[in-house]
Amino acid sequence: MKKVENQSKEWDFFVGVDVSKLTWDLTVLSLTDRTFHHHIETPNSHEGWDEVLAWLESKGVEASQSLFCMESTGVYCHTLLACLSAYGYDTWLENALRIKNSSGILRGKTDKQDSLMIANYARRNYKEVRLYAPTRVKLERMKSMMKLRESLIKHRNGLLRPLKEQEDMGVPLAGEYKSLMKNTIAGFEKDIAKIEARIAEIIATDEHFKELHDLITSVVGVGTRTAVAMIVYTNEFANFTDARQLSCYCGVVPFPKESGSSVRGRTKVSKMCNHTLKLLLHLSALSAVRHDPELKAYYEKKKAEGKNPMSVLNAVRNKLAHRIFAVVRRKKPFEKYEYFKAA
Repeated sequence: MKKVENQSKEWDFFVGVDVSKLTWDLTVLSLTDRTFHHHIETPNSHEGWDEVLAWLESKGVEASQSLFCMESTGVYCHTLLACLSAYGYDTWLENALRIKNSSGILRGKTDKQDSLMIANYARRNYKEVRLYAPTRVKLERMKSMMKLRESLIKHRNGLLRPLKEQEDMGVPLAGEYKSLMKNTIAGFEKDIAKIEARIAEIIATDEHFKELHDLITSVVGVGTRTAVAMIVYTNEFANFTDARQLSCYCGVVPFPKESGSSVRGRTKVSKMCNHTLKLLLHLSALSAVRHDPELKAYYEKKKAEGKNPMSVLNAVRNKLAHRIFAVVRRKKPFEKYEYFKAA
């Protein structure tokens, strides 16, 4: 998505869309006429889009002068986003929690009410809009490959974990179970390797992907898996303007919990984050404190001062996020210290 800087455009209408698997619920509001309020439910299909256009025209709504706003609901949004993009209509794909938290106390829930809530949100907050722009086809392909890989790994580990526990506890049939699952596990490993080869091929055949991959993996401790996830979830780093935004998105920035004179909670990271990137940065941090002399010295020093090891490791994760953002913005690989180069 692209942030609209110094937003001066004012749309005449705001269309809130509640997207489900089978239907779209749309509510249209006017910027100036507070009594203007119309709703329609259509199929989640190209035929439904034709109904939407006819309905808007019948209500005197100029679609080109409207801002369409919807929650990000993954694959269910695909058809509508494709239609809106094909016509070049302004679209705002917003985080569902942000819309909900800004809407006050709600009683009851229907798709019609949700579409009204979304339309109201767009009308109140349009000066903060992030207009949706379709991602590159190659990026979508790499995202699909990455998610398929993560799904296979999750299922493989789901089979291996209880088997390992049985072996550790000396369960008599553990060896037989392992033998019976041998071909299944081998199949998982083979398919995961094929997907990783496909991802490597996508990176190698796209100049921008290759540049980003090489820059990110120049940071000590950061590997291809983290680099791919960073490229995918940041929309090739187009969604963030500074390193702290990226760190917050990755869930590695600690926030205080204080209020008045009585509430003095422990400073901790927020649970509202991209958990995949948070996990990958954690694994990268474990590698970095072993292989990067500067971060290793920092980690050992803070532990010696009595700091909680997990808090120190989170600080390392934050440093890695900042380093990744810096090398991408500067388009220069991470500069290792001379004594590290000689090691």
